[in-house]
Parts: sequence; C-alpha cells; structure tokens
Amino acid sequence: MSIVLLLIAMLILAAVLSITLRKNEQKKTMESAELHTPLPPLEIPEKSRGEPVGIAEGLTPGFKPLSWQEEVRNLRDAGLFQEAITLCKRQYPRILAFRQTLITLRASIREDEAIADETLLSLYKTAILGSAAKADHGAGAKLSANRSLLEDPRQHWNSLGYRHLEFLNKTDCKLLEKHWGKPKTHSNIDSLFSN
Repeated sequence: MSIVLLLIAMLILAAVLSITLRKNEQKKTMESAELHTPLPPLEIPEKSRGEPVGIAEGLTPGFKPLSWQEEVRNLRDAGLFQEAITLCKRQYPRILAFRQTLITLRASIREDEAIADETLLSLYKTAILGSAAKADHGAGAKLSANRSLLEDPRQHWNSLGYRHLEFLNKTDCKLLEKHWGKPKTHSNIDSLFSN
C-alpha cells in the first residue's frame, strides 16, 4: 500500500510540475512576442522649408545616415543655400567642403537674377581659402593666423586676380570680371603674404 501511495504522490507531483513548467513557458513566449513585435510606423509631418532636409529620414526603417555631402545637396536642392553653406563651413579645411561651398554659391547665383556683391565676395573668398588650403605649404596656416587678409577679399582682386585660383571655373572668372573689371595682375596665393 505504501508503494501505491508513493506512486500516486509522484504522479501528482509530476502533474503539478508539468503544469507549472507549461505556464512558465507560455509566459516567456508571450513576453518574447511582445518584445519582438514591430512598432507601428511613425507619422512624420511634411517637411517645412525651415526644417533641415534629411533629419526626418532617420525615423524610417532601414535608414542609412546621410553624409554631410548628401545633406548639403538636399539643402541646396531645397533652395536653402545659406544652411548648406553653413554645413560646408563646418567641414573646413577639407578640400571637398570648399568645392561644395562654391557649388552652392553658384546655384544661388543661377537662381537669383540680381547677383549680390556679397555672393561674389563669398565666391572669391572661398576660392582663396580653398587654394590656400590645397597649397599645403603654409598659406592656409598664415590665413588662419591673419584673418584680416580676407575681411575684404575684393582688395586683393587687382593683385591676386583669378588665374592661380584653381577653385574658380571660367564662368566664375567671367562673372567676377564683369562686375569688378579685369584684375591688373594674376599672382600666386603666396603673394598675399609677401607684404
């Protein structure tokens, strides 16, 4: 009789243990399902002109972060030229940053029929800075140390000219000549520091 009671007790214990383990497994399965269930998609408001382009894309699945060049292109395409130029300036003294700044300035000139002298000054100044950075023989450091050389880049037009500023294209040169006249001479970027 004691063996029968022992067997019954073991069967009851096995049944209770089996039920407890099954409930525990079901609980873990439900928790796991809740953790791995995808969230509903976020509703992103339509982009406004004042919002930087590319920021909201970070909220979509499979998002690949934009490089600063792609951000500049998106801003430029949206007509946000000043924001694009600001982003480029954060990347100075990278040569590509100077090139992207010039591309953005050219786009703003194409869009606006009345060319502002400020835009031409920025174009010329960026070409000087880019050439100094690319020269890589001290001109960039000298410009950084003496920012007053570029407070008014137009004062260097007659002595520096444009032929040795490789960042300017033919259209830039013609435009500068049209608005400022022909320079008296064309010299190397180092001529800024010979005085």
